[in-house]
Amino acid sequence: MLAAVFKRKDVLEVEDRQEPKNLAGDEVLLEIEGAGVCGSDLHILSDPSTFRAKEGVILGHEMVARIVDRGRA
Repeated sequence: MLAAVFKRKDVLEVEDRQEPKNLAGDEVLLEIEGAGVCGSDLHILSDPSTFRAKEGVILGHEMVARIVDRGRA
């Protein structure tokens, strides 16, 4: 799956990441159909210390998606 990964200040890279397996009971797997860049993401990129952002975290939460799998309780 593709993911927008925070690398360091001012650097966001799209990476191919392994699809999650063995979802927990309270997790769902989404297929993203569309996504946008949020103002919070831009702030994280420009000043990560104000958000305590760690390198390697996947950014993005403004999306349209459909559920393709769910964890089992």
